[in-house]
Amino acid sequence: MEISFIQKTDEESLESFEKRLISRSSYRGDKAWYKGELHVHSYHSDGKNSVEEIVEAAKEEKLDFIALTDHNTISG
Repeated sequence: MEISFIQKTDEESLESFEKRLISRSSYRGDKAWYKGELHVHSYHSDGKNSVEEIVEAAKEEKLDFIALTDHNTISG
């Protein structure tokens, strides 16, 4: 699993961000089903694990993607 962190900057337009997001896509080119988790919290929010532990667990479960959905906090 390749780890990508993509965040829109305040100065960046939505159109520019969408183009950058699409260019970094992990789309493999084949029609396929992907297995992933779309809602995960780390200990920076109200979860119990570090980001590294979450990624390792996702790899063990052979997930194609995860979406880290921590709440808007300032914890590290």
